[in-house]
Amino acid sequence: MSVDEKVDFLMSLGETVTPTSEHLKEVVKLSSDKDAFVRCQTAVALVYFDCDIAQQTLIRLACDEDSLVRTEAYDSLALFEDEEVLRFLENAIEKEKDEIACSYAIMSWTDIAIAIEDKEPLKAGYIFELEKNRKISESRHCMLSCYRARYYLGEKGIINDIIEYLKHEDYHVRSSVIAVFEEIVDDDNIKTIKTALNELLGQETTRAVRSRVEKFFDNY
Repeated sequence: MSVDEKVDFLMSLGETVTPTSEHLKEVVKLSSDKDAFVRCQTAVALVYFDCDIAQQTLIRLACDEDSLVRTEAYDSLALFEDEEVLRFLENAIEKEKDEIACSYAIMSWTDIAIAIEDKEPLKAGYIFELEKNRKISESRHCMLSCYRARYYLGEKGIINDIIEYLKHEDYHVRSSVIAVFEEIVDDDNIKTIKTALNELLGQETTRAVRSRVEKFFDNY
């Protein structure tokens, strides 16, 4: 298969094609493809297979030499609520050098920890310790992931710190804030979020960010 054919196959899974065990074999095979984009798409496709093979393949992809592949793998691992994955992500967060990839590892750790553990102080303590790490504290993306975690762990006032990131000079950070809002929005915070986004819209010049804000208002 050509690269385009491989990508088309992977993108069809879960959309126009119902994944089967035979498809899983092909996805695992493609996870070692020489093309990084193909490997990225295998990380996305593996969420459709709830099995140990898929989990182990994602863990391997999360150690890939390409940061985008690792990012997609970390993201997909959020759906595998397992202690092994949780420990793997903790190790990955410590070692990961790419800040975007690291921020996704933190988000997936949060989602799994909330799903499988009931000791809230321990989870909050881990996040607070992360924030003391220089690598984490110097990355706006990683800190935003930590703030997201603290919000989910019950610290609702942290939304004000998340809103502050709408002022960041990097439009990627501003866009990431909107992504967090899309996740956490509910009846209790929607007024606060809309007020903040209205203020942003009045001064935002980046088309991608404006489009995302407008889409948020369309949905909420």
